[in-house]
Amino acid sequence: MTDFGKRIRKLRMDAGLTQEHVAFETGITGCTLRTYETKDTLPRVDRAVDLASYFHVTVEYLLTGKKPK
Repeated sequence: MTDFGKRIRKLRMDAGLTQEHVAFETGITGCTLRTYETKDTLPRVDRAVDLASYFHVTVEYLLTGKKPK
């Protein structure tokens, strides 16, 4: 699992959301979201933007773990 996947999973779990819910809300298939969370796979830029927007974080945070100053 990539750090990206770990961060997505943590954000989702902290919000008490299922993979299916986040997938539906962001327009990503459940299979794709599961792949991000469990495999060494990174999303396309547009999907990273959608996920960052949904969780109210930056793409930089999702990719690197750096929080804005």
